[in-house]
Amino acid sequence: INAEYGGQMAQWSMQELEQILAKALTFAQAPDLRLRNEAEEALRVLESQNLPGFLVGLTLWMRNTSQPLTTRILAGIILKNHFNTRDPLKMSQIQNKWVSLDQDTRNAIKQMAVELLADPTHEIGSTASAIISTVAVIEIGLNLWQELIPNILVPTITNPNSPPNLKESTLNTLGFICEELNSKALAGKTDSILTAVMHGLIDENDNIKFAAANALLNVLDFAKKNFAVTAERSYIMSCLLYTSPSPRDRQKSR
Repeated sequence: INAEYGGQMAQWSMQELEQILAKALTFAQAPDLRLRNEAEEALRVLESQNLPGFLVGLTLWMRNTSQPLTTRILAGIILKNHFNTRDPLKMSQIQNKWVSLDQDTRNAIKQMAVELLADPTHEIGSTASAIISTVAVIEIGLNLWQELIPNILVPTITNPNSPPNLKESTLNTLGFICEELNSKALAGKTDSILTAVMHGLIDENDNIKFAAANALLNVLDFAKKNFAVTAERSYIMSCLLYTSPSPRDRQKSR
């Protein structure tokens, strides 16, 4: 595993951690139940002994293009599931678990996840999107990571030089965040979010249009004041109408 964040894994050498993760992530998908159980137990041991190192190790594994795609995706899913819950009663516990990590660890995971949005493999970009939105729901809800939307996601979407796959995964991230957070948590960000979504709707790439249309569905609750302004409402509707000639049925259904 890349030694860039090696300081987070003090309880094992780089080689030991890589070997354990390689076996655990591979056997976790084995048809043999015994091997799967052993893999799950190995992952639990890694987590209990050094949670920061375990989480950073998963992120590094996900970023390592020399590893099998299936294990890279699984590493990302395991990481995301550590901090993802639909149960409001568990949310406080999840928040405390994340913020109890040292800042260097949290920043390393966030930085690598943002970089992975540009991964050329669709599944990795989608998994990175899920990780970022999961962490963002925690941090933005606690008034942290306030720069994510205005300084990272929106500029990436509106930058004409951003690759299509990066725009798509970034729009998906924005949509997921808006789906989970309330208007109070996103106060002051609605205009920039709408600007990014409108850029996506008028893009020539159908995948980007579709991601933007999905994001817009999750932004509507926050955009009532924008729809109350005739000029803004007209512009939003014109962008939506622009997507209608798309030959893809899924786009026409939006």
